[in-house]
Amino acid sequence: MYTKSVNTKNQTVKKIIQLIVAILYLCCVAYAQPTPHTFVVKFTDKNNSPYSVGAPLSFLSQRAIDRRTNQSISITPLDFPVNSAYVNQVQTLGAQVLNRSRWLNAVAVYATDSSVIQAIQALPFVSGVEAVKRKSPPVAVPKFDAEREFSDAHQYRMANQNNASSQLIDYGNSLGQVSMLGGDLLHSAGFMGNGKVIAVIDAGFYIADQCETFDSAFINNQILGTWDFVSGENNVYEDHYHGTAVLSCIAGNSPGQLIGTAPKASFWLLRSEDAPTEYIVEEFNWVCAAEFADSVGADIINSSLGYTTFDNPAQDHTFADLDGNTAMASIGASIAASRGIIVCNSAGNSGNNPWLRISVPADADGILAVGAVDANEVIAPFSSRGHSADGRIKPDVSAQGLATVGQFEPGIFSQSLNGTSFSSPLIAGMCAAFWEAVPNLTAAQVIQKVKESCDQFNSPDSLKGYGIPDFAQAYTTVTGKKIIIPSVNKIDYVAPNPFRDFINVRYLAADTHYIELSLFDIMGKEISYQKHWCDARSYQNLNFNVPATLASGMYFLQVRSKYDRVTLKLMKD
Repeated sequence: MYTKSVNTKNQTVKKIIQLIVAILYLCCVAYAQPTPHTFVVKFTDKNNSPYSVGAPLSFLSQRAIDRRTNQSISITPLDFPVNSAYVNQVQTLGAQVLNRSRWLNAVAVYATDSSVIQAIQALPFVSGVEAVKRKSPPVAVPKFDAEREFSDAHQYRMANQNNASSQLIDYGNSLGQVSMLGGDLLHSAGFMGNGKVIAVIDAGFYIADQCETFDSAFINNQILGTWDFVSGENNVYEDHYHGTAVLSCIAGNSPGQLIGTAPKASFWLLRSEDAPTEYIVEEFNWVCAAEFADSVGADIINSSLGYTTFDNPAQDHTFADLDGNTAMASIGASIAASRGIIVCNSAGNSGNNPWLRISVPADADGILAVGAVDANEVIAPFSSRGHSADGRIKPDVSAQGLATVGQFEPGIFSQSLNGTSFSSPLIAGMCAAFWEAVPNLTAAQVIQKVKESCDQFNSPDSLKGYGIPDFAQAYTTVTGKKIIIPSVNKIDYVAPNPFRDFINVRYLAADTHYIELSLFDIMGKEISYQKHWCDARSYQNLNFNVPATLASGMYFLQVRSKYDRVTLKLMKD
């Protein structure tokens, strides 16, 4: 009893001491936290602006103006750059100005002296100042320079260029992710995004200029320019590889390995994400990148980025924020959509973690938030769930995002890219091909037709949204024309001849069936046999192995299917 009583008393005292120590520790930690150094300064107005709606070429490209004109979208003061007089006064007080946002009427600044921020807050034209990052001094963003010298290495890989007029394209393992969306049909009709401009906003495009799947894009000047809104430079090829893999799902052009959904489109590559950290300033960067995409005349934005939690927990989003009108990036995405741009954004990868929901800016209104399915069109476990906080259908559509084919390093084509990061660019590229085919539609009309083509348009849910679009069906609905790939089954080539230890056979299949290959000697004796299953609308690259002991001389290769039987004469070295 005594021992127990003494122990209980000692434990109580010990807990009190531990509590006091913990409180003191938390106070010290809180005091030791570095103060925020990056802020978003919001302005009250754009009064006395030198810009006017009657002279938009001073702040928008002709292509951006034409996009608005073609869709009956007015240019308003929202499109004006921020007031330079306001910016100059902020700089005079000692803050370093980083990116500027015309849509948010704000600037991001860097300042280590709290008195500078207090002075900025006191300015009569400042409506608020928000801390957005704790970090070492960032790089100020200089004036954009689109010029860049590209490597001549692309000139040595011309064979990777694809003929857009060919009726059947060798997709390799990427066939499924394209044909799921009816993309192979649109491609066969010659619609591969030609004339459309896609801005890809991401975390970087590491060594994309060295990946062979982009050779034709560089050779044909389809890469219009680059800009890094994090580091303030035009080299985006030294940062994260995520954007490279994302871009490959759209622009990939390696027959037999990977064909993207819009390999003939043109591209702006924009970095807004600082991958090693997660601060809400990246949402501000995202809006600036979207504004830039608007100003240069992009038709489509793909963003495989999403924001829910941050390194500073005080900045974390709540579900209530997902109403399309609260988070900075969501506001920016909605404005981009209102400017006639099709915005495709990954829904998020939180389907199997406690957050569960979509991320910012997938909640934006007027855009396509894209969920992920597997090759069998079953929802991927990680794909984030809807709806938005205000009850709108989210995600809007879905595409393959589990075991997606892409490239993010030279010489290697991955067949295991997982995430809504890769379903979104598939949809973005298909929107480009579809919009090329039906150029008289507005961005909003394209989005509506895409939704109407989905397999569960009449019964949308919080998993796939309206479901998986059929862009070929959407084309038929709009034009009344049906795309049909001719029924052709044939041997495309057999090589080498003479052969040694193997024979490569490329077989073109219009539908699903088996083919059988047999090698006979001149006496009619079967030397070797193989049987293969062919997928519909695909090239089959088959390596027919030859016995090492086979003597030199003449042989006959026979290829049999349910349609015909072809015999070819070959020589063995």
